[in-house]
Parts: sequence; structure tokens; C-alpha cells
Amino acid sequence: MLLILPILLLNWGCGYSLKGEGSFLPEHIKVIAVAEFQNQTPRFELEKVINQKLQEELLGRGNFTLNPNQNEADALLAGVITQYKTSPKSINDEGRATSYSIRITLDIKFSDLKENKTLFEDKNYSVTEEYQLTNLDEDFLDQEEFAIEEAAKRLAEALISAILEGF
Repeated sequence: MLLILPILLLNWGCGYSLKGEGSFLPEHIKVIAVAEFQNQTPRFELEKVINQKLQEELLGRGNFTLNPNQNEADALLAGVITQYKTSPKSINDEGRATSYSIRITLDIKFSDLKENKTLFEDKNYSVTEEYQLTNLDEDFLDQEEFAIEEAAKRLAEALISAILEGF
């Protein structure tokens, strides 16, 4: 125990912080607008799921207020969903897919509206999620919906961390 105390004291000011505790954004950014993402894919209402998860993640950080009105915001998160792709991952002996992979690709931009500059941009930001199917045909859509929710959640967590923590 006595050996651990000096190590903790040496690392006390090393600059590391826990996820969600720090932010590399300019201090004047307190209000963020999340624009409704454009959906260029045939997947119906994908933009709604992604927007919801992004807003939940930002609110979960606790340091920001969300305002849909860009004129009242300090920063804007906007994007375009450019691709939604479903691919079979494994096939059973009967030639039917038993698991699938979905990939969602976005063009993302996070802008400082007060300073009129881009703080984060990625034209090919993507996330992949896999899901298993049972033998029931109606299970396909239910599992795909669940996979979309999970992919959107992971996308929001990673993207907001990248924006706020400077990675």
C-alpha cells in the first residue's frame, strides 16, 4: 500500500482524464445544435436513429446544452448518411444466411459557429455491427432494427469522444 501511494502522486498531474470528463473544445462552446442528418440511403428513417443517439450521447456528457436552432448555438454537428450496407456473414447448410453485418458510413462535420471554423471533419466515418438470425423469417427485420440501434449507439459514443476528447 505504501508503494502505491507515491506512484499515484507521481501520476496525479499527468493530464489523463476519464471518458466524458474532459473536453478539448474551446471554452465558449456551451450550446450545440445537432442538425437532422441527411439520409442518402434507401434505409427508411436511419437519420432519426442516428440523430437520437448523438443527442443522447451529448446530453450524457453533461457539459452542454442542445438547441435545435443553429442561430442560438455555439457549435453545429451536421452530417450526411452516405451508405447503408447489409452483407451476409455466415451461411448454413441450406444456403441461408444466419448472420449479417451492417455498415453505416457518414460524412460528418462539427463546426464552431462563433469562430466560423471546422473543429472536426470526417468524410468517411463508419461503423459496423453484426447480428444473428434465428430460423424465423420475421426475425430478420427485428434483428436488423436492433443492430441499427447498437451501431448508432456505438457510432455516437465514438464520434462524440473523438470530437470532445480531441482524438
